[in-house]
Amino acid sequence: MELKRLRYFAAVAETLHFSRAAELLHIAQPALSQQIQLLEKELGVLLFDRDRRHVKLTAVGRLFLVEVRQLLAQAERARLVAERARRGEVGQIEVAHVGSVDYSGVLARSVIALRREAPDVVLNLHDLEFESQLDQLADGRLDVAFLRLPAGERAAEMAVLPICRESVLVALPSGHRLAERELVEPEELAEDAFLATTLREGLGFFQTQLQICRDAGFEPRIVSRSRHFAAMMSLVAAGQGVALVPSPVSRLALPGVTYRRLNSDQRSQVAVLHRREEPGPALARYLRLCAEAGRAVPA
Repeated sequence: MELKRLRYFAAVAETLHFSRAAELLHIAQPALSQQIQLLEKELGVLLFDRDRRHVKLTAVGRLFLVEVRQLLAQAERARLVAERARRGEVGQIEVAHVGSVDYSGVLARSVIALRREAPDVVLNLHDLEFESQLDQLADGRLDVAFLRLPAGERAAEMAVLPICRESVLVALPSGHRLAERELVEPEELAEDAFLATTLREGLGFFQTQLQICRDAGFEPRIVSRSRHFAAMMSLVAAGQGVALVPSPVSRLALPGVTYRRLNSDQRSQVAVLHRREEPGPALARYLRLCAEAGRAVPA
């Protein structure tokens, strides 16, 4: 049953006049009459009683009109949804992030921008471990992963969108011997106990932490590791060690923790990873907004 014929039927049923309906539909009256006849033949019923002067719906035609109106309304809703999806105005995006990205504000800014541009796109946020993000991105459970590079050999399978680069600070217990310094040399930390992230070597901010220490000529003596910087800073406050952190973590102001600039050229690169396939309109819109949010982050 063709949707076009249902529209023709509805036009005749609402005007009860073949000539007027044909004008509204911008087709010739004989063609309209033929389409109605074909519809009646397909259904095996008469939809109209008609003579040379009058047209009226049969009892079957009246019942059929109720259903046709609902079907045409649903078809129009489907068309509008498809059109809005084409423009990236509707859809659902699964986004994962490592906790440290939250401090920079880039994730929040991207969400706010999406709400402003496309309020009907549903954005689901997942706080996942680094390698879980890569797993779920690869198998399609996630659309986007906010990570700190490097992401290891598996990043070669993904599209990588650099978002922002952040300087690295050292978090010191407030009574630490270097807490009064404006600038700390990495080698001055060689004898300190270190608190670090839980990642393996070669991944994310843990690799940045290691590289800074190695560039300064020493291997950090790591006494505790945590996935969350908030937990790490509580241990710093308790005097359990020092920690290298991305600069936005300094917004986590805990009593007993002093943040100081580190004399290092190393930066922490925040990136968005997604599958290499062409992103749909809603995801393409969100990726653009992520890049714009990153440009607002000071280096």
